[in-house]
Amino acid sequence: MAILFQLIGRLIKWTAIAIIYLTPVLGVWLGSSLAAYNNRSTSLAVLAGVFLFPILPMLWELRAQSKGSQSKERILTWGDIA
Repeated sequence: MAILFQLIGRLIKWTAIAIIYLTPVLGVWLGSSLAAYNNRSTSLAVLAGVFLFPILPMLWELRAQSKGSQSKERILTWGDIA
């Protein structure tokens, strides 16, 4: 029974990871598809998607770490997702 619960837990975890990473990718794909449909440049949609994920969140995290928040105990870390 414990093996079944571990299998279900891993399935839920990998499904959540897939959703987390596929949501921005699908958003960029939808934005560029709508731009192409309207005969617009798709590069702006791709650039916005690349900037908003992962560049902007990483810059935000680096800024938070550099502002002296090292004294606070961090609740979530980079290793929590894996």
